[in-house]
This record gives sequence, structure tokens and C-alpha cells, in this order.
Amino acid sequence: MIMHLSANRLLLGAALLAGTLQAQHASIAPLFQLTRVQGACHVRRPGDTAFAPAIDNKAYPFGTAIQTGPAGSVVIAFTGADTAIDVSAVMGASTEVRVERAPDASTNRIILLLAGEIQVLADRDTPAQALAVAMPDYTVSGFTGRAVMTKLPATADLGTTRVSAIKGGLIIAGSQFAVSGMRAGCTLRIEAALDRSLTRITPEEGETVITLDNGTPEPLLFSAVPNATVKIWREYAPIGGRLIVAVFAVGPDGKHPECYAFSVGRDGLVAVDAGDIEKAAQSVTPPAATPSASPTTPIKGTPAPDANAGISQKSDF
Repeated sequence: MIMHLSANRLLLGAALLAGTLQAQHASIAPLFQLTRVQGACHVRRPGDTAFAPAIDNKAYPFGTAIQTGPAGSVVIAFTGADTAIDVSAVMGASTEVRVERAPDASTNRIILLLAGEIQVLADRDTPAQALAVAMPDYTVSGFTGRAVMTKLPATADLGTTRVSAIKGGLIIAGSQFAVSGMRAGCTLRIEAALDRSLTRITPEEGETVITLDNGTPEPLLFSAVPNATVKIWREYAPIGGRLIVAVFAVGPDGKHPECYAFSVGRDGLVAVDAGDIEKAAQSVTPPAATPSASPTTPIKGTPAPDANAGISQKSDF
């Protein structure tokens, strides 16, 4: 009887200890780690007002901003007991990011690229949404290999970014466009107006397929090769306030462009005269941007007619 009671006490003690350890683990703030810190590298934790030097092999909470100097670099590692993913990100020189955790899935991480260049290294078994790199007009995820995202110097009207799949593949998701399977050897340059009224996609290397929304259940699949161009305009209709989208996509030979417009939330296309768009395409001046209250929401630009009446032609590409 004494031995039986002792065994029960041991089991009870083990259960209490396990519960205590679980509670302690649950109370630990979610962290990521910075490794291989080289050169100037500074961090600003959530709630801090100033940057401080980064410490090699130290864990930091999500919401932390990271800056590297002209000769600096650092590796952002996502490992630990709370995740089974095998993915990391290498920040290059003169780069700034903020590392967040997705609010709807604690295992998913988001890196907001604010300046410079970041390289993602991911195992092929990494879940598609385990890590996303947020750019001004789109997000990159689904990493299986090595990819490089660069935020180039912006002009007064356009922000320019570049996405390169070096090994494996990736996924791009943007407003009215997506790339579901960008493979190694492919590079896209994506420019966006500061008010999100224009997106311009230019394939620089390789070949991929860009999915373009067209207001129907079957979107347009555009074969993107070097020197091809995709341009997407967004305006709000003066009647009803619906978002009107116009798309111009043309191959490197400049012939037989895809030209159409549609109203977001309504089925059906609106015909657009290809000749008028081709004439307008001779201009390379982007539209003047108006500061937006929200970085992800297009603002009202030059009013466009209602979708049932067509869309106004522009000469500001």
C-alpha cells in the first residue's frame, strides 16, 4: 500500500511539474533570433523610441524593426519549440525591415521590407504561408529554395521593387494580379504608384504566368517574358463609388495586346479600344501621385465612368 501511494505521488508531482512548464512556455513572448550579425546592425523593439545595437544570437520579440548599415548584414532565423519551419532571411547592407507574426496564425511570420534587399532561404517542405515578405503593392510567399526581394530607390511618383527566384519557387499575390508558380531563373520588376492607382509589371528574366483579374470567374493567364509589359490602372466610379480596373498586357513584339476593364464586384468585362491604349502607351510618364491615407487602399483618382459605360482612357502611362 505504501509503495502504491508513493507511485501515485510521483505521478501527481510529474503532472504538476509538466503543467507548470507548459504554463511558463505559454507565457513566454513569441521570439525570433538574429544570428551572424556583421557590421552595423541596430534593432528597435516594440515600445522603444530609439534603435540599439543588435546582439548576435539573441532572440527578439515580433514587432521589432531591424536596420543594417552600408556594410552590415544579419540573418533572421525562425526556429524554436513553437514552430517546425525551416526558413531564414538574410538582410543585406543598408536594409530596413520589421518582423511581425500573422495575427490569424501564430506559426506564420511576416517581414515588411521597408528599404534595401532581403534574401529568403527556405526548405522545400516549408508551408506556403510560413513566411511572407510584404512589399508596397503585393506579398511574396510560398518559398521553396532561395529568393531575393529588393526595394529600389523610389521616384516622386512610383515605388520600384524586384523579385527574383534563384532556386525553387515562390508565389506573388497583389491587387488584381498574382503569380502562382514563379520558378528559378525568373525576375520581375514591379512598380506601383504611391496612391496605388497604377501597377506596372515588367519581366526581366525567365518566363512565368501572371494571373490577371478580369471580372469573370476565369481570369486572364498572361505569359510574361522579358520585354513584355503589364499595366493595371485603378479608379473609383463617380456613380456608386465602385472600383474600376483597366488592364493593358502586351508581349515583347508589341502586337495583339490584351486590353479590357471591369468593375470590382460585378461580373463582366468592358471593352476598351486597343488602338487608343497603344497610342497612350507611347508616353512613359506615370500619373502624379496623391498621398494615400492607407498604404494598401487605392485612393480616388481621376473619376472614371461607371463600368456599364466603359472606362476613361488615360495618356499617363
